[in-house]
Amino acid sequence: ENAIHIGAVSVVSLLSFALADRINRERIEKELAQFNAINNLEKYREVYERALEGMFQINSEGKLLDCNPAFASLLGAASVYELKQSDINIFNKITTNLENRFNFIEKLKQKGYVFGYEAECSNIEGYNFWASIHARMTYSGKSSDIIEGSIIDITDKKLNEEKLEFLANHDSLTGLINRSEFENRLKCTLDKSHTEHVGHCLLFLDLDQFKIVNDTSGHRAGDELLKRISQLLQDNARARDSIARFGGDEFAILLERCPLNKAEEVANNFRRKISDYKFNWEGKTF
Repeated sequence: ENAIHIGAVSVVSLLSFALADRINRERIEKELAQFNAINNLEKYREVYERALEGMFQINSEGKLLDCNPAFASLLGAASVYELKQSDINIFNKITTNLENRFNFIEKLKQKGYVFGYEAECSNIEGYNFWASIHARMTYSGKSSDIIEGSIIDITDKKLNEEKLEFLANHDSLTGLINRSEFENRLKCTLDKSHTEHVGHCLLFLDLDQFKIVNDTSGHRAGDELLKRISQLLQDNARARDSIARFGGDEFAILLERCPLNKAEEVANNFRRKISDYKFNWEGKTF
């Protein structure tokens, strides 16, 4: 009987030790997992805080819930705290155009995400900039949806695109549209005239004796004269008229919705303005 009792006690003791050891190992594993989770969160928070792109969290009404310093700086605030205290509607800032804002929100609702959405934005001081926006719905509660996203300033990219587009359609010297763009506008005007039954007129202009300026004063003088004549034409044309430099000293002017008798008046006015214009260059007058 003693042997049985001793054996039973020994078995219970061994089981207790094994159970205690297992509980201890589970506790250590939980503590380690918790430590790793906290460590990962701290690393994520550090990345979040130091990220160059602006990161934000808002509700479906546009109220800012959280953001990183880059987002606050992009919107012109000195700190995250200052931006939160301003109580602005973020939707109104990251999409200033009403139609774009509606389109942005609709895409979010339909797909649950928007990637690379380009829009003109505004900061709290009223300064406009272009940005690429990534956003997605992350939680749908009873009160409102939560939207998380990031935003990158692409103003320089947009300016370069606009500059390239301008150069593709405009004369680099005078800033007037070039022959290719003029022909596109002329074609559109002709197409509309077949349905609208409205008259349009086309003027062609070249500068007599322009070669004299180049020969006596050099091409720099000739370029300056072309720029001034271009400005003179723009100053005496209507907003809807298209003025193009075809090359050299040749220009074309498209007078939209202009009857023939009025076009003759406009043409003669251009001719008189140019004829009366005096061009002074390094002591010489042309």
